[in-house]
Amino acid sequence: MQMKKKSLKDWGSIAVSVLILGYLIYVFADPALTDALLKNGGQHIKAVIIDDKNYLPNHSTAFSYSYQFIVQGKVYTNDSRDEALRIGDSIEVEYFKGWPGFNRPVEVDGK
Repeated sequence: MQMKKKSLKDWGSIAVSVLILGYLIYVFADPALTDALLKNGGQHIKAVIIDDKNYLPNHSTAFSYSYQFIVQGKVYTNDSRDEALRIGDSIEVEYFKGWPGFNRPVEVDGK
């Protein structure tokens, strides 16, 4: 029995399927992974709002600023997702001790 060679169209379909699957895993697994890591190894630190705008989807002018914090001399930045914060404001952030890239603002008063 001879094996049929895969065409370029077949490889393209496989590539698109892998990309879609990877995106879905990222969208659904990333929040769960972040929650699990921070629940078991979360550290709290003060972060400062910086002049780095993150425009909200489907809005032409709405944005939130990023925050920045330093762990062992390395700077970490993420979106505050809070339109009320201004440059220079301070917020509390939780991060995973073994991987500070996993971080998020600490929710305060139901925010």
